[in-house]
Amino acid sequence: MLTGPGRRCWSADVVGLDLSEAQLTAAVRAMGVDRYPLVQGAAEQLPFAADSFDLVFCDFGGLSWAPPHQAVPQAARVLR
Repeated sequence: MLTGPGRRCWSADVVGLDLSEAQLTAAVRAMGVDRYPLVQGAAEQLPFAADSFDLVFCDFGGLSWAPPHQAVPQAARVLR
């Protein structure tokens, strides 16, 4: 989206996902409850509707703990 000559404005709705309730609790303590939604779930069975995300990003652990042959198709399923 262009907002003026040569200026771009990006916005995103972020959702965090973790299998561990303890990790989600730690994230709320570190970031605050209103930063963005945090959802408990597994990468190999994402609790989101198909075609509901523009980007799926895993920065730590997701593919280390989840079998890639199950997690990657789930990421593809939720992408638009």
